[in-house]
Amino acid sequence: MENIVSLERKPTVAEVLRETGIILLITIGCGIMISVIGAFVVSICMGLKPEALNLTAKSTENIILANKIIQLISSVGIFLVPALVLPMLLYKSGPGRYIGLKHQAPLMQFLLALLAFFTLMPLLEWTIHINQEMTFPSFLKGLETQIKGMEDNLKEVTEIFMKMPTFGSFIFTAICIAVVPAIAEEFFFRGFLQNTIFRWTKKIHFSIILTGFIFSFIHFQFYGFLPRMLLGIFLGYIFYWTGDLKASMFIHFCNNFLSVLVFYISQNKHVDIDPDNVSISPALVLLSIILGSAIMYLLYKTGSKRIIPHAEELEVYDSEFPSTGRWVKVYSSPRIMEAEIILGKLHNEELNAVLKNKKDSAYTVFGTVEIYVPEAEAGRAKIIIGIDNNISAN
Repeated sequence: MENIVSLERKPTVAEVLRETGIILLITIGCGIMISVIGAFVVSICMGLKPEALNLTAKSTENIILANKIIQLISSVGIFLVPALVLPMLLYKSGPGRYIGLKHQAPLMQFLLALLAFFTLMPLLEWTIHINQEMTFPSFLKGLETQIKGMEDNLKEVTEIFMKMPTFGSFIFTAICIAVVPAIAEEFFFRGFLQNTIFRWTKKIHFSIILTGFIFSFIHFQFYGFLPRMLLGIFLGYIFYWTGDLKASMFIHFCNNFLSVLVFYISQNKHVDIDPDNVSISPALVLLSIILGSAIMYLLYKTGSKRIIPHAEELEVYDSEFPSTGRWVKVYSSPRIMEAEIILGKLHNEELNAVLKNKKDSAYTVFGTVEIYVPEAEAGRAKIIIGIDNNISAN
């Protein structure tokens, strides 16, 4: 007998705790192991002692380059590797399947997402100033002093790290700060974590907001927490509305690349820009909110309907499926040809889907043809069916 369950089934608390433990173990373990190995290999290859890698002690071009390489390796170890390993470990699903990399959003959605990002930049800049001006209650002044000291030290390290005297150093810094983090962090946060939280809760908006919170928290910068959380939420909705992880990667890259570009321009005096002293008027913030909201609404309207329909409770059938585990009915139709076309589309997306013919053998006008997929693939299957056929899956 196979377990065929409702798509609305939520994992138990015990299952969520177990999966959370595995996620933390794999993420922290991979991050520490790969970062330590990377630092060791870089220090040997570049002829540097590990203690010499401290940027605040000495910041030669060689040491700065070594730190950039270590930063690149760390991004891969902390975010990309776990995002590739965890879907297979937890859900027996390839990362491409679980994250849904194969869907290609229309160019118009990429352009709308980019326009929304640039339109909302004044709002994000305003939240940076709001966050930096926050003060702690009097009984937490000691903690506030410690946090400010850590932030000042981080700012000093960042200024050294972002030194780019040549165009070549600018390109390499862009790869380390913009290209690799955009890919690795989007794989982990939007592709894996947001999907996983939705799988646990079945609440898409909660999943997006919580993922944005974790995305900001994990960077450990209190005075940049609010704008980074809003950026994470924005990226979450980009991914949700477009169904294409490449769209959120692209916006993430643009955000990071602009920071690198501003540092490079200000350092080389091409244009006199102070990244830490940008004034934003209230009128500009209000305009940013109005226009940004309008563009995001357009993106929402042009996006595919990504809400997964409710699935009916299903009885348990005798096993007719190619592997064990829980299976969910994602589509049914009285027309065999239509169901076979849908099945073909799911197979083209490398989904493990099977067809069950429940039509009457004598009177084929009665009955339905149903498609089932493993429970972990049900959400993506529903989305693919809705996108490619402009219909609601049953």
